[in-house]
Amino acid sequence: MGEESTGLGNNVDGGGSAEIRSDNHSNVNFAAEEINIVDSQVAGRDINVYGLSADEVAALVVKLKHADMPKVWNGHNPYPGLRAFQESDARYFFGRESLVDQLLARVATARFVVLSGPSGSGKSSAARAGLLHALRQGKLDGSETWLLATMSPQGDPLRNLALALQRATGAEAIGAKIAGEAGNDPHLLATAIEMYLTDDPRQRCLLLVDQFEEIFTQTKDPVARQTFIDLLTGAAQPENSRMVIVYRCAPTLCRTAPASRHCASC
Repeated sequence: MGEESTGLGNNVDGGGSAEIRSDNHSNVNFAAEEINIVDSQVAGRDINVYGLSADEVAALVVKLKHADMPKVWNGHNPYPGLRAFQESDARYFFGRESLVDQLLARVATARFVVLSGPSGSGKSSAARAGLLHALRQGKLDGSETWLLATMSPQGDPLRNLALALQRATGAEAIGAKIAGEAGNDPHLLATAIEMYLTDDPRQRCLLLVDQFEEIFTQTKDPVARQTFIDLLTGAAQPENSRMVIVYRCAPTLCRTAPASRHCASC
């Protein structure tokens, strides 16, 4: 072994310990068996070799990768693209903790909460993967027992409200009641949901009306539109109501929507 490739000649001194190092990495080409020699006796001298075999390097890379990423990626893309994060996507939703905390604080004391912002700013994601998930995890006292209903008005807000309450309660009767009697009593929503709440005063029912602007852009029937708005305001206004209405919409609609004006003090 020459001095140029190992530097060994300058490091050996009468019976002492010699270290194999490289002064010119381009000329070093150790075989795997040479690299694995440790504390071998060569000509009466101890030779310490520094380095890892190819297999050891590969094993180290895997070990370091698992240290940085304990759970191996399964190939699932956590980004939903233009689709909003749903409650089932909560484990991938982060960066809006402060906003979610603000929503929780509002929901804890109010019966009517408006979430507005520019299109594409993440309002639905914050409401569904943020607020609803936090409530289901018990972030507010007793909120793990709340009934959580979600809907979008689309072209038939009364039907979609009935379906949302059926999903939340598991009872078809409440859906039929809303669908059949909504136009007769503006307080029907609040009184009907009480039948499905326990006597624990901490339990409430939260209704998320997503895409509230659809009440104006897609609902053609003015009677259905007004009846739906009356149900929302009638549920949120009474002091003893255990309904919480959260609706998200564009800022311009939030300033003009009748429900916002009626529930300014809710």
